[in-house]
Amino acid sequence: MFAVLVLSITVLFLFIYAPKSAKLKKLKNELAMIEASMNKVHAIIGEKEDLGKGILRMRQEADVYDAKFIKPKEISGLLQELAQEARLQNLEVVSMQPSEFFLSYSDKGNTLSVDGQECNTINIEMNLIGSYRSLIEYMSILEAKPAQYLLINRFNIERQTTSDKLKVHITVCSFALLDKKPQRR
Repeated sequence: MFAVLVLSITVLFLFIYAPKSAKLKKLKNELAMIEASMNKVHAIIGEKEDLGKGILRMRQEADVYDAKFIKPKEISGLLQELAQEARLQNLEVVSMQPSEFFLSYSDKGNTLSVDGQECNTINIEMNLIGSYRSLIEYMSILEAKPAQYLLINRFNIERQTTSDKLKVHITVCSFALLDKKPQRR
């Protein structure tokens, strides 16, 4: 009887308990790894209860940052917008010339990049003629632009001797994320 009991316990242990115990241990380890990953996601996105809201917030933040970079096909529209806004402020647009895109560098000399794309800068040289008041209005509009990230890089004013108008040279720059160009050999 004792031998049958020991044999039964041994069979139950070897064929039922040990495999189930090993499987349970493996599942506990997987659960711990998943919880650790989820904790990392929650640390980035937000509280566990607000996971959907956190993802939506991150998408909105990404859209805001994406809007700060101009697309190359939007340059002509930006030029038209800058000229139109200058005219609305009673400034005469004498000339407007965009540069080619060129790489942007950090203070340490490294190429700036985001998600495999290189940050490029485009300068727009503008010559305007108008009153001081019109110029101030135009500059405040440029600085408040929400759609594109514009930066007034250079600014030079000359007073014309023959009239009360100012001759203004402004360099405005904008930034774009462009795919990396292949290295030339």
